[in-house]
Amino acid sequence: MRKIIALVLALILIPCMALADLTVYFLDIGQGDCAVIECDGEAMIIDGGLPGKSDHVYSFLKKHPEINRFLYMVATHPDNDHIGGLPG
Repeated sequence: MRKIIALVLALILIPCMALADLTVYFLDIGQGDCAVIECDGEAMIIDGGLPGKSDHVYSFLKKHPEINRFLYMVATHPDNDHIGGLPG
């Protein structure tokens, strides 16, 4: 499964790295994972942590007003510590 995720991310990120301004943020949300990738004004989020961690994502977005929506949302797997915070 991790190989498939890595391949999908590579297919998305490699063109961005070659042609665009790419920034990757890894959010500290405790248990679980959350990454935000920004490329040429578009953004995607990968995982969202536990349900109570949505506030951390909101705080990040307030500090980065250039990210006003996520074009893509990726849930790597259905464990609560990865997808719980995405609905928020």
